[in-house]
Amino acid sequence: MKAQVRFRSNTEGAIEAVSQKLSTRESDDAGDFIHLFVAGLAMFAYFASSSFSLRDGDTSWHIVAGEWIFKHRAIPTTDPFSYTFLGKPWAAHEWLSEVLMYAAWQFGGWPALLLMFAALGGLLIMTLALYVRRWMSFPWALIPVSFCFVGLLTHGFARPHIFGWTLLAIWFVGLLRARDLNRTPSWWLVLIMMIWANLHGSFLLGLALIAPLALEALFAAGRGKRMQVFTGWGLFALASLAASLATPHGVDGLIFPLFISAMKTLPYISEWKPTNFAEISVFEFVLLSGLFLCLYKPVRVPVFRLLIILGFLHFAFAHFRHQSIFLILSCLLLARPMAMAYRPEVSGDIQPVDLSRLFSRENLPLVVVMIALLAGVSISSAVLHTQRPDSYAVPQKAIANIPPELRNKRVLNEYSFGGTLIQNGIPVYIDGRADVYGDAFITDYVKMIVEGDHKRWDVARRKWDIQWTILPPDKPLVKWLDHQPDWTRVYADKWAVIQARKSALDSKN
Repeated sequence: MKAQVRFRSNTEGAIEAVSQKLSTRESDDAGDFIHLFVAGLAMFAYFASSSFSLRDGDTSWHIVAGEWIFKHRAIPTTDPFSYTFLGKPWAAHEWLSEVLMYAAWQFGGWPALLLMFAALGGLLIMTLALYVRRWMSFPWALIPVSFCFVGLLTHGFARPHIFGWTLLAIWFVGLLRARDLNRTPSWWLVLIMMIWANLHGSFLLGLALIAPLALEALFAAGRGKRMQVFTGWGLFALASLAASLATPHGVDGLIFPLFISAMKTLPYISEWKPTNFAEISVFEFVLLSGLFLCLYKPVRVPVFRLLIILGFLHFAFAHFRHQSIFLILSCLLLARPMAMAYRPEVSGDIQPVDLSRLFSRENLPLVVVMIALLAGVSISSAVLHTQRPDSYAVPQKAIANIPPELRNKRVLNEYSFGGTLIQNGIPVYIDGRADVYGDAFITDYVKMIVEGDHKRWDVARRKWDIQWTILPPDKPLVKWLDHQPDWTRVYADKWAVIQARKSALDSKN
């Protein structure tokens, strides 16, 4: 009788424990769904609804390059867009991104382009959220993802680097998961590398990230397994390197990012300038907040991963554009150490998100809400962004007011205006393809436009037969031309001033 009572008591306790566990799991499922939904939708909505993403002149020439590739069924090897370097060597190293950008723009204009990048941004943030969730429970897992999201906003232009962000996150999560499971990275990542190499030059960072994690695996392995680890990671690295060469440019494509990084005139280009802490920025806020959280509790980061963080922090200080890379990698690298520091009783024991359960019957209402919100954001984007807004880099109204008699004559243009002029069928003096023009030409341009060197201007005007200019109002050359008797203002607004030789306006040829 006592045994029967004991058995019944144990059975009831087991049933109650299982029931409680299932209830907790269902609650976790809902939390996981909200976690991914909030994270992904935030980035999707930002890209889809913010005109900020279109305020970069380079977006235009990327679209035109994609159009050129689509129409010619080939990758350009010489410059087709400028008159200064027409026919000189140039290769579209981001050709696949450019074809996709042109396809989206051709399909649905600016709204479709924004939605494509919105989907990429949402996938990026969801990739980060999925990995962070392995080590942190909801809603704590949103904290590092939110910091990363906020830090990326100032870099969120509709350009090929967004493809690079997304593939960097997928690639690095693949490497980290291999280390978590003490195995060689999945060979599917080799295919990711091949695609990445054709989309954006940041693929070289992906190759570089193999080394520190391979060394970590080698040092963590026992003596009897080190040769096996060395062989596995070594073969993976060689396969990835080979995949990165599977582009129309081969070895040149591998060298291209190094060539760009070595240019002496990079500090003249805004996104390549060093990070400036003279004024409080979003990046400084995120960086200091992260430091506070790491120092408030003793957050211990494995040595090779710490070297990655410090190395890319250096790059973030050296170049504004590398802040985004640092934020993405740090979000992934600090997830587990911060979980161990702040919640040691649960960290490392969190169950990963079961994607198959996210679309269960219990979560159906959340699925419906998510689809409705995504649809609403997409529709509002299509309604609001039929036109590209005027900005410092994209003076749409000024370009629309260029007199017809000037359009077939040679222009001296602002560097950032080049892409939009190209999209309007006007051959340019210079544009955002710094690799085409080189250090000497860009230095000469900066001294002429930014520093107001009139002698250089006179040499350039005679050499290239320049008949008109389109420059920002604050450039010294604009004020100087205002006082030249044979030049006149044609159009002016807060973004751009068009000035032309009087003889060019009189001539119809």
